[in-house]
Amino acid sequence: NIVNDNKEEGEGRLWLRSNDGFMIFDPQTKAFIQLHSGKGIIPALPTKTYDLSLIDNRLILCTSIGLLQTDLTDLDFSSKLSEKPIFSKFHIANKDHSYLLFDRSAIQLRPEEDNFVIDFSHPDASLRDYIFAYRLKGVDPDWVVTKENTQAVYNNLPGGDYVFEARMGNRYGQWSPEVTTLSIHLQSRWFQTFWFKALALLILSGTV
Repeated sequence: NIVNDNKEEGEGRLWLRSNDGFMIFDPQTKAFIQLHSGKGIIPALPTKTYDLSLIDNRLILCTSIGLLQTDLTDLDFSSKLSEKPIFSKFHIANKDHSYLLFDRSAIQLRPEEDNFVIDFSHPDASLRDYIFAYRLKGVDPDWVVTKENTQAVYNNLPGGDYVFEARMGNRYGQWSPEVTTLSIHLQSRWFQTFWFKALALLILSGTV
């Protein structure tokens, strides 16, 4: 993507013209905001924007429907993303156990139920171009970012207590502070328990 022109306005934001449209870079949030036709600050019309000028606090756009002008102080560049995902399905070994999601306490799983899938979504995800990030604390080293595949798959987990987290953001790098969590307790198999390991260690030390 090649930047053909850039202009800086009073608040330090950069307005960039590239080969696929206009972008705004906000140095405070370190996020790029893409101005699509009919979205963002451009009026909700199927317009095309060809050029822009910044004069004092006025933004002047040269568009397919003529010149449009607005006051920069009237524009809100802050992120108001406050939604959070919902957990929609929970499968254990390819069988639907979504009813477990209605229990506010931790999901209790038997040792053999160490393969499970969590589906998450949001009613407006397709309309607002949301992306998601998820992680199973203690398993995923970092957030896993996804848009199309809103499903987390885990296999052959050892027994223990887990917390699954999911959050929402947009394609410009702005993330909602709201995080949806799901607590899961997976019972340990007999050979994973503390007592078995302690006994095995005692036997091994006795044979030396």
